[in-house]
Amino acid sequence: MVLYWTMPTDTNPIFNLDTIVIVGPGLLGGSVALGLKAAGHTGKVIGVARSQSTLDIAIQVGCIDQGTTDLVEAAKQADLILLATPLKTFRDVMGQIADHLKPGCIITDVGSTKSSVLIDAHEQLKPEQLKYLVPSHPMAGSETQGPAGASAQMLQTRPCIVTPLDQSDPKTVAEIKDMWDRIGMQVIEMTPQQHDEHSAVISHLPHLLNVMLVQTAMEMGGMEMASTGFKGATRLASSNPTIRSDILTCNRTAILRVIEGFEKVLAKMKNKIDKDDRQGLLDDLNQAMDFRNHWVNQFDHRGESGKTDM
Repeated sequence: MVLYWTMPTDTNPIFNLDTIVIVGPGLLGGSVALGLKAAGHTGKVIGVARSQSTLDIAIQVGCIDQGTTDLVEAAKQADLILLATPLKTFRDVMGQIADHLKPGCIITDVGSTKSSVLIDAHEQLKPEQLKYLVPSHPMAGSETQGPAGASAQMLQTRPCIVTPLDQSDPKTVAEIKDMWDRIGMQVIEMTPQQHDEHSAVISHLPHLLNVMLVQTAMEMGGMEMASTGFKGATRLASSNPTIRSDILTCNRTAILRVIEGFEKVLAKMKNKIDKDDRQGLLDDLNQAMDFRNHWVNQFDHRGESGKTDM
């Protein structure tokens, strides 16, 4: 079951926490930090990154107040810790911080798959820490990379999926939902399995298709004719390869199932073209146009309704 969240009117304790730690203050992590500040967080935001230059930029653009390359020292100070590094690093990050978190420290993330996050958490975190883990996935981003492109506006009216554990503390879950809501996102609760299946369709497959379009052009030529249509249709191919490869392997089962479904749709379309079935092609094109136009209308008016349809 998918649940929508409506923001309460009382104060959220998260915005009064002394220290929030962003592990990976890049494009998305930095945008969340800016969103927290814009929504009224009164405490300190510490960024953790392997590169000092990333931290310097994050400080310059106002994402974080302090930066460090020492994950453990930052974790010791955290009242809330947000993981915004590539998915394949989550297991190692959780293993490093588990012995150093304060009791009751809230843990959330921005990872694009959720089942893998739960596996890593159960293996690396302590049982009492799982109570304060609320996995999240803000559905926002761009093909740009790094904190220089971070923006609180990027999160506005976009969906944020929250997938609590069975043992998650209800009060902590409510506070995390409210945090995303106050940042400006449309909060949806679902199971990790639902999240990963839906993401494979609406996020991971489109990226693959962008990549394959580019590969096809590389092999078959014609780039001298490419213009705005090709540019728009291949935008996601410029996404961070490390992050995207992690997503594809972490959500492998769901993505393979979606690829099988796409292959069936492609085979039907190929058959209609081969048989010169103009009416069948018109029906498919009109159906897709109507479906997308309806969705775009919902997307454009999402902020007015207070919820979103996936």
